[in-house]
Amino acid sequence: MARQNPEVLLKNSLSNAKLNDGFIDVDTINFDPLYKIVDLKLYDSAIDWPFFWNMLITSAFKVSDFNRESRAMTAAEKDKVITDIHKLASGIPYIYKFYYQLPDDYCGGLQDLDSIKIIEVDQKRFNQFKSKNEVKGQGLAKALREQMFGDNIPKVGEKYLYIEDKGLVRTGEYAFLESNYSPDRLVGLYYSLHVVFGTLATNSIRRHSPTPRVFKLDDKYNSNFKNPLKASRATTLSFKNDKDRINAVNSLFKDISKKQSAKNKENARIQLCNALYWYLEFLNNEDWSLQLVFLVSVVDSLFPTRKHSITNSNIVPTISEKAPVIAETISKTESDRENCIKHIEKLFNARHEVIHGKIEIHGYSKATSTEKAEYKDLISQSEQLIRDYVVSRIKRFIAS
Repeated sequence: MARQNPEVLLKNSLSNAKLNDGFIDVDTINFDPLYKIVDLKLYDSAIDWPFFWNMLITSAFKVSDFNRESRAMTAAEKDKVITDIHKLASGIPYIYKFYYQLPDDYCGGLQDLDSIKIIEVDQKRFNQFKSKNEVKGQGLAKALREQMFGDNIPKVGEKYLYIEDKGLVRTGEYAFLESNYSPDRLVGLYYSLHVVFGTLATNSIRRHSPTPRVFKLDDKYNSNFKNPLKASRATTLSFKNDKDRINAVNSLFKDISKKQSAKNKENARIQLCNALYWYLEFLNNEDWSLQLVFLVSVVDSLFPTRKHSITNSNIVPTISEKAPVIAETISKTESDRENCIKHIEKLFNARHEVIHGKIEIHGYSKATSTEKAEYKDLISQSEQLIRDYVVSRIKRFIAS
């Protein structure tokens, strides 16, 4: 069976297309050829229908005519839409550069951490950005566009988490990439690791929430990207003034973000990465009932299921198994051990009541102040215990 030509199918989809109220009338598009393009994977296999629809609409809306109320699209207008989509989809994968600005007080080194580089933008690099992203036009229009897009260019003297990846990025929501971890996932892993080890504080008054920027291979601005730091608690980032410790945690990140050849060690690495992911979700959420869920998920990630010796079925470790292991690992005295078990068991029981509907998820609601204070105190005390346990597991992973 001969391979179908996507350009022909694109042309068929627009054969009866019309402009109405200035833009393309979606109801006049024939969707069957478009579905066929996606179903047969005539472009990159990662292009699904929502992504293809985004490409189509973005390209189609470049064609407009507000002088006439309704008319058929001209052959030239159809060709423009078809060419734009076909050229874009045929060029996959593209190479992109991601810039995540670090807090101003980052004092660690400029390092190559394999999946991430920590760089400082110098004047030469800034000049390259400026020349590639020069705003066209003149007068007030140019001034307004410069004001709108001026912050897109990385600044001289600022330090960034820099990532290169391949794929297609339309926006932070419409993107697919070839790496094992998406850039926002990597940066989230980096930040959560530093918070767990105490080299990064999240309760600083000073804010830090710059939007990540994506550039094409030639340094031309492409789009904004997803920021892994979403809630006010997680955007108040401040590094401790301890260069050696920051560099040491950077080295830990290099090991944890890299796939291991030994199966057991790779399983342990995945558990740690998932635990750090849930910890970031905990930081990103301000609702105490959901904080319970995410904080317990940190622990659950570090206690995978095991096979029953007789039935070979999966057994999920219980809290009565998990709490003593955590306590034995991080406690120095018998009193510490007992308190640790008590707090972890109470945390798990509270989370159980959220999951099974005994505690309501209120969001930004006026819950009873006594209940709210009680659970917030439980979360605060348990968080430090769980952080200590995660640190101990990371140290064990590195030593193994």
